[in-house]
Amino acid sequence: MNSHPMFVWPSEAEIDPQWWRPTATYMAQHYEIPIICAICYVWFIFSARTYMADKEPLVWLRLPLAAWSAALSLFSALGAYYVWQALTTTWRGVTAEMCNFDAERANVWVYYFILSKVPELIDTVFIVLRKKPLIFLHWYHHIATMLYCWHAWSLQVPFGAVFAFMNLCVHTIMYGYYSLSALGVRFPRFLRVSITSLQLVQMVGGMAIGFIVYNNCFRDEYMANMYAAFAMYTSYFILFAAFFRNAYLKPNKKSSSKVVASTELKPAARGASPTRSPAKAAPVKKAASPAKKAASPAKKAASPA
Repeated sequence: MNSHPMFVWPSEAEIDPQWWRPTATYMAQHYEIPIICAICYVWFIFSARTYMADKEPLVWLRLPLAAWSAALSLFSALGAYYVWQALTTTWRGVTAEMCNFDAERANVWVYYFILSKVPELIDTVFIVLRKKPLIFLHWYHHIATMLYCWHAWSLQVPFGAVFAFMNLCVHTIMYGYYSLSALGVRFPRFLRVSITSLQLVQMVGGMAIGFIVYNNCFRDEYMANMYAAFAMYTSYFILFAAFFRNAYLKPNKKSSSKVVASTELKPAARGASPTRSPAKAAPVKKAASPAKKAASPAKKAASPA
């Protein structure tokens, strides 16, 4: 066994069926680790953005970003494969899987998934130093997922394997897309739409799991974590749905400005009184003016009589 309880090799897990106990105990005793990581992460975001405000973006990070994203995509693919093996080996139905910790203990890959949430924070380093847009959804979901996963493993919640499998599948595609995009590969719009749609499906799945667990295997020791999972996935769904709407459903600024420019006078014209409309008043004046001129001589002519 390794000297540090957090380090576990796959071969050790195959030999020792209780391999997970020291890891869970260590995480339960050291909640300060993810909290410190989260604080340092937020500090870096705002201090680095301030520092980079008058600097040129570090474009040379394109290749390191491609390599980093490719590594995460490969890790996610391997993780999805081995977690799927664990699920299919221990599967006894949806309810049984959600209420028992068998799949999580079957191999180390759910645990590796938990640990991966800390280095995934490095994603944001590339965004900030390359001066790319950093939205709230990005850094909020990194922090929330890291804190939640650490807490979930410390309690040995039984529904973590399904969460992990969904996330690993999506990340396999997402990080592969990021890697190739960093290398200059351009993809059709429908692929971006599809990736965000998969993320939305994942959030719906997370909320559904919370509902199943609440109704079928209520246990006081991990209900707080289940409530946190449901709240987390609900907030993710709202934020991803807003992102989807803004990115793919709203017209772009150029086209929307043209629409506004071409229609901005219409409400005024519809709401204006006909007698006060400049377009209608002008012809009346012009039409009435000759009449007055024509009537004027008539009056002068009639005056002597």
